[in-house]
Amino acid sequence: MVGLLSYGNKKFETISPIIRRLVPPLYSTMMDLISMIDADTIAFSEYMDALKLPKGTPTEEELRYAELERTMKGAVEVVMDLARKCNDIWPLLLEMAGFANITAISDLQVGAKCLETAVYGAYFNVKINLVNAHLRDVEYKQQADDEIQQLLQMAKEGTSAVLKAVAARTALK
Repeated sequence: MVGLLSYGNKKFETISPIIRRLVPPLYSTMMDLISMIDADTIAFSEYMDALKLPKGTPTEEELRYAELERTMKGAVEVVMDLARKCNDIWPLLLEMAGFANITAISDLQVGAKCLETAVYGAYFNVKINLVNAHLRDVEYKQQADDEIQQLLQMAKEGTSAVLKAVAARTALK
């Protein structure tokens, strides 16, 4: 919202090229994140459906287990993608912090904290899914765990950088 309040506003004509460059990818990311809510629901529903597969014979049990692992990995990947997408926009938010309408800068601060919270949500979701008994791929589990740790650290650092940049422009130190 802070970018949109400056977008096309004559008062901010001097920074218009910057705002016009920053707003579209931020808006696009917002729309992508919204669609990821449905993707998460679908991925988890696929896992729940796999739980209902027959397991009366060794072949059925083997097929069921393979499907459970595949769908659990899918559920992990959806939230990993969300965390990656959130972290992609820290440079844009940091630049926006230097130019955005100061009277609406709190929107940027709240947005940064919301992105960080989204990555925390992804982190906790991945961590709980990695201990799922149906996920036996040890290499995948380690890779996913390492990456979600890195993504969380990036979100913490991104949030901190944006909040510091805003504080440097305001009396909110």
